[in-house]
Amino acid sequence: MASGYESDFVMIKLSACIEMIFTEVPFLERIAKVSEIGIPAFEFWDWGSKDIGEIKRRKEKYGLATATFGVDLRASIVEQGSAGKFLKAFKDSIKVAHELDCKTLIVTTGNELKGVPRSKQHENIVECLKGAAETAEKEKVTLVLEPLNTLVDHKGYYLNSSSEGFEIIKEVGSPNVKLLY
Repeated sequence: MASGYESDFVMIKLSACIEMIFTEVPFLERIAKVSEIGIPAFEFWDWGSKDIGEIKRRKEKYGLATATFGVDLRASIVEQGSAGKFLKAFKDSIKVAHELDCKTLIVTTGNELKGVPRSKQHENIVECLKGAAETAEKEKVTLVLEPLNTLVDHKGYYLNSSSEGFEIIKEVGSPNVKLLY
């Protein structure tokens, strides 16, 4: 039976984004709803306005994992000179990740800047992520860059293709910076 295939197989890990489901109940009550439907983990967007202590209490009560959440951005990473602000936001988000026993953090690029060449915005993203890579490695977290659909619900967002996303990840060159795909 041991064909070697089993060791190469990666099982998809399910998580429910509680920002988008069970919206008929308050945010914190959605954690229980995830447990009720048998999904082992949940995720959410930014943490800055959330009661992290209560999220932790409820995740432990229901035996759930926090799969991921978004870095609390204070600056768009397409902007020149945003690397310092991004690194500070990333480090603050890591503290919350450790509190929630979360190993993956999502980063979004922000909207495309009019009047600034895409190539320059691309460089700025790479600079921000390279600046965070060493911290991610040291803190044993993974930072995932998220492309979004600009045709349907994220008009103006910079990173709208997986191909450019993979280019950015390759340029960053860290095992702890990946593409959310």
